[in-house]
Amino acid sequence: MSKPLFPKCTRKLSALNPDNYLVSLLNNALAAQLINETMIQSIQLQVMEVLKKVIFKYTGGQSSSVTAATAQSLINSILYCIDARLLALNAPEESLRELHSKTIMEIYQDGLAQVESCLEETRKLFAQTKASRIATDLIAYNSTIDEGLPGFLAQYDPRFLAHDTMADIDYPLASHCQNQRGIFYIQEYISKLNLENQFCSNFADPDINRLLQNYGRTYHIDYPEFLLNIFEIVFANAVFAVMLGQNARHLTISKADSDLLRSQLYSLDLSFIPPVLKQSVNRLIVQLEINDSDLIDYIKSAENNLLHRLIPALQNHSLDKLVITDHPIPQPMVALKQPAPMKDTDFRHLTDKLRQLTDSQAKAALIMGNVRTFSDFIDILEADCLVSQDYPVLFQHLGDLELSMLARLVVDIFAENDAPLVKLFSSSHSEKEWTSQLIFYLASLSSERLKNIQQLIIQLA
Repeated sequence: MSKPLFPKCTRKLSALNPDNYLVSLLNNALAAQLINETMIQSIQLQVMEVLKKVIFKYTGGQSSSVTAATAQSLINSILYCIDARLLALNAPEESLRELHSKTIMEIYQDGLAQVESCLEETRKLFAQTKASRIATDLIAYNSTIDEGLPGFLAQYDPRFLAHDTMADIDYPLASHCQNQRGIFYIQEYISKLNLENQFCSNFADPDINRLLQNYGRTYHIDYPEFLLNIFEIVFANAVFAVMLGQNARHLTISKADSDLLRSQLYSLDLSFIPPVLKQSVNRLIVQLEINDSDLIDYIKSAENNLLHRLIPALQNHSLDKLVITDHPIPQPMVALKQPAPMKDTDFRHLTDKLRQLTDSQAKAALIMGNVRTFSDFIDILEADCLVSQDYPVLFQHLGDLELSMLARLVVDIFAENDAPLVKLFSSSHSEKEWTSQLIFYLASLSSERLKNIQQLIIQLA
């Protein structure tokens, strides 16, 4: 039996940079005395010969010279293709054998073929991913699928820009990509996005959107504008549903269920949390009838990520930010959609009925069910048909947009634009009952929600 060509290679060449593989391999092999300077110089000369041919193709046979910046970009593209071929061999010693047995031009051509093949596979994978997309208002998700990824796949040129990632991708994945550049990064990104879509296909789109809306209410944000990962949010609530003994597809967790889960988890020693979570994830996989090994691996990775969020949440008593609880959807004022005001007779009938009622919740429901414009809502507030305890109950039915519209009439936000909204309340004076009650109600809200309302006031100006 002949002796191995590079017997020490595996031990000495273990820490190589996959994003600069050829250079990293040669430097490490030289340090390990597996190759000599002569071989490195030969490889450098061969790379330059490849560059000459690529430049000739780049200029359409019109010239053999380009700018220094273009030449460097073409070299990076060439090295990307060479790295693609060598990395496919899966072992440093095999890569060194390839460098000894083939010319750099042959290795480059093999690598270019791999990159081109990867591009075609990625286009097919993207078609599947787009077909399984989630119907959502999340802007980053939609722009990535509709613009960023198609733009890259249409413009990517393996011959001259194999190393570039010319994609406007904003949507964050639950798991980071290992590849950093070119088509291999895009392929990995789309592959993971496809797995996330596959998982989310087990849930109804309206249920996912309701969950995202509840997420927005929990954090007091306009969720479509934020860089959220849908899979991560859906996965977490599905796991918590399983912990509660519900079906994994049941994403809606009530306040009572959330309180029950909190009491159950806080009663456990932290050492029991990992096995409890693992058991719940395994039950989720069974309930959703997931058999795809890649998706199961992805779920297991998400389990580990969830564990690293769950432990601190329990330690810091912030589980309510991790378990997304269902919030009653406030009925929006139709003022923004149907500007026709109430008739005088209907308005008088409504105010008369409000004066007869004594239950604040009944009054709020009557107003929200009959008011059609913002001006009508203001008229109701000023019609002396409500008492002091009615106002906070009514204001609880309003979202941040409606509250900001009301606050804009009360607070001079531009008197001190950088001042916290709660500080501006103290400088606001009003003789009307409803404005005083509004200021009192707003002052009771969380600082995060007040910041959002303040920004909305500025935007409405």
